[in-house]
Amino acid sequence: MALAKIQITCIAALAAGLLAAAAFVATAAPPQAGGRAEFAPIQSISYVFGSKSMSGYFVRESAACAVTLMIGEKSDPDQLRLSTPARVRLVLKPGQTAGLDSQEGRSLNITCGADARALLVDVSKRSTERKLL
Repeated sequence: MALAKIQITCIAALAAGLLAAAAFVATAAPPQAGGRAEFAPIQSISYVFGSKSMSGYFVRESAACAVTLMIGEKSDPDQLRLSTPARVRLVLKPGQTAGLDSQEGRSLNITCGADARALLVDVSKRSTERKLL
């Protein structure tokens, strides 16, 4: 009898954990059409912008965002890929932004959040105006 209660409790706890994880994953999906998404350290980041695709993650390192991205041509998974993606490594201090633009006019702006505890990604149309630092 006691063993049955323990099994039921374990199953209920497992189900609650899976439900919470599914809810987190569902809310963590990045906006592809436009807008801003926030990512936690080691959370998968994935975007398609124009003819390019980007995936990666970041870790908090020495109070900065150490970002690793793979950037390549958007491709059909059923087709042989003729090009290889490039790995890009960035170290952004809190508040610093790096931008990625596609030829088709889409942009991704990646910003290190406060205390390097989050990475913010903005998707938008590329501005034709250049800002000089």
